[in-house]
Amino acid sequence: MLGRNVDLNDSKAVETFILNLAGKNKYKNALLDVYQHFCKANNITWQKPKKLTEQAFNVKISTEERINVMISFTTKKYAVAFGLSKYGLTPDEVAKITLRDLDLERRELTVKSSKRGLERTYKQGRLTVLYIPESN
Repeated sequence: MLGRNVDLNDSKAVETFILNLAGKNKYKNALLDVYQHFCKANNITWQKPKKLTEQAFNVKISTEERINVMISFTTKKYAVAFGLSKYGLTPDEVAKITLRDLDLERRELTVKSSKRGLERTYKQGRLTVLYIPESN
């Protein structure tokens, strides 16, 4: 794209072209990085300008009440999985839970972590969504 619009050997023209492009600063920074590699490969002296500020985007985090409402509209099977993931368990960790990991006497759940195989234990106070199916 740059080669079609400006002479790549004229670093000032390339820099001006990139900075005047309509688009996001993230894209312009990427073009400046690529042109810097081009300059190094072709022994062109050029001082790359400072990184253009990239616009941060706002992340909206739901409240725990809204998360609980969303979980309440799922089936019991998925309510357990979503409820456990609310406490930081990854889908992989939830999938690895077996009945041996649940201690009903101490009201604890032991989870085998995907990270280095370390275990974490959750007390019943935090696991309010735990559903134990009724036996037929």
